[in-house]
Amino acid sequence: MSAKLPLFTYGTLRSGLCHHDLLHGRYERRLPGLLFGFGRIAPLMIDRRDGQCVEGEVFFIFDELYDAVLADCDHLEGISPGQMRGRDYARVEVAVKTPQGQIAAWAYVRPDAE
Repeated sequence: MSAKLPLFTYGTLRSGLCHHDLLHGRYERRLPGLLFGFGRIAPLMIDRRDGQCVEGEVFFIFDELYDAVLADCDHLEGISPGQMRGRDYARVEVAVKTPQGQIAAWAYVRPDAE
């Protein structure tokens, strides 16, 4: 069982983008965030990169919807139920800098970056 961390998004899950419907109405709050030590290697893919950072949003998912939301997001990223890694993405714990301080969150990254 993985921890119920908020979700850091930097691509199509962000507010107003094409896959945000997986999160819309299913979170209690969101914060802007910066993920240091990662950089974009493609428009929708990040990897560990010293000296770089990725801008995104941190979503605090409603507890009663948490498992369903993460399952939907994992499915979108090609991660099978009960797994943390798929062919194209891995869901890993990261430290995100927010206006309220550093927060542990999940992020989808290049599988070899875990």
